[in-house]
Amino acid sequence: MIRCVSLLLLLLAATAAAAQSGPDPDATLIDATFVDCTDTTESLLVLRDGRTIYAHGDRGAVMVITGALLNDLRRVVDSAGSGVDTKDLDSCNTLGVILEGPRYLLINPRRPPREARDLLNRLERLRQYARRKMKGTIDHFTDRVEAEPDSTMQALPSVAPAEIHRKIRLSPIAKEWRCSGSVIVAAMIAPEGNVRQAFIRQVRTRGKCSSLLSTMALRAVLLATFEPAVKNGRPILSWVELEIPFARPR
Repeated sequence: MIRCVSLLLLLLAATAAAAQSGPDPDATLIDATFVDCTDTTESLLVLRDGRTIYAHGDRGAVMVITGALLNDLRRVVDSAGSGVDTKDLDSCNTLGVILEGPRYLLINPRRPPREARDLLNRLERLRQYARRKMKGTIDHFTDRVEAEPDSTMQALPSVAPAEIHRKIRLSPIAKEWRCSGSVIVAAMIAPEGNVRQAFIRQVRTRGKCSSLLSTMALRAVLLATFEPAVKNGRPILSWVELEIPFARPR
């Protein structure tokens, strides 16, 4: 138990040290990892502009939070500080959070310290919202992704592998767990080349690494710039599937 807590603390500190903050819309507002005693984890990543990635096991999707929900989340994050609840930590129920700043927290969600309760309440609401949105996204768009491609298109969406590679941020937790494998992502590419929607199609790894690699793959795709599909000489909205490989960290 002590070794597990110490390891998570070191990993959180390393992640926080590497985190970026500021006016950049791609900056991370919240990066939360839920670890329990099962063979799965949950990951919740919120960018400064409200773009959000949620992954649970081998499922994950991109969504957006806006308006009052995002403003309230920013307010709570701005007022939160770093903290590690060594007294009440439970190796079977641990939440590690990196906040914009960077700041980090390591808490037991079942027995949170008073100063972390506001943030934990927001995270739990966002977690429930993200679960519903993820399911709705996957259910709604799967048929479109699996449909036969339009044979009249002159070009399908594409992206250079180097562009995706530059956007991958392998977390210290994934490095420590030596996560490797690949993730297949379906992405909706707008005529302007940005990603409007994305979700996980398949994860080729095992156990607790699944949500971590899913989150990193979705983040890389979300932040990449694509060449859009072309039909009748004009860029159009279209879906593409990409496999994002993750080599075993050394």
